[in-house]
Amino acid sequence: MNSNMVSEQDMAEASSSSLESLGLSTIVDVTAIVKVLNFTLPTKLSMTNYICWKVQVKSVVRGLGLDLLISKPQPKDLEGLEQEIWIQADHMLMVWFFTNIGERFIGQVIKCSSSDEIWSTLEKLFAQASMARVLQSKQQLNNFKKGSSSISEFVLKVKNLGAKLKSIDQVISDSDLIQAVLNGLGHEFDPVVVLISSQQRTMSLQDAQYLLMLHEQRIEQLN
Repeated sequence: MNSNMVSEQDMAEASSSSLESLGLSTIVDVTAIVKVLNFTLPTKLSMTNYICWKVQVKSVVRGLGLDLLISKPQPKDLEGLEQEIWIQADHMLMVWFFTNIGERFIGQVIKCSSSDEIWSTLEKLFAQASMARVLQSKQQLNNFKKGSSSISEFVLKVKNLGAKLKSIDQVISDSDLIQAVLNGLGHEFDPVVVLISSQQRTMSLQDAQYLLMLHEQRIEQLN
């Protein structure tokens, strides 16, 4: 065996050391870490799936008990065997990150020297991208127009955009979606818009859609 590699026995002995106080006692299970290197996430990281990808990664890392490796730099007081264990586990996790990030983003993290640095670099990158998508999606939501679409088709478009915003951690309520729907209607819907807007209680999007569809049917009958 390579003398530079930390043996499983040495790692087990270290579990009673200060690593336990750091919450890294499960680092001693090197076999589990090796196994996860062969596990590939269902989808590679992309510009549109970061939230989902992040949840999957955190589940894997938490399952190994390696949370601290992506949440803080290596403690400065680690020495000797404890330091070797941290570095070995960190490097193995970095290999797994590179495998599951995908070629498109490798260039963004290739110079990172730790799992923590990879994690924070990606968070900063996607925070900027997410903000741009939030602003764009909110602008679309505010500017949506019904046009020639039916009420059902129009409400579905608004709901889909709302779901898109929720997928990037934006809080979107039924009231927000209802307001977007009402803002996009023509003057022929003014009577029902006034009715919905004047409700004292909070109305669900489903109830608002039902009233709008009734009015739509009435307009079609009159025409």
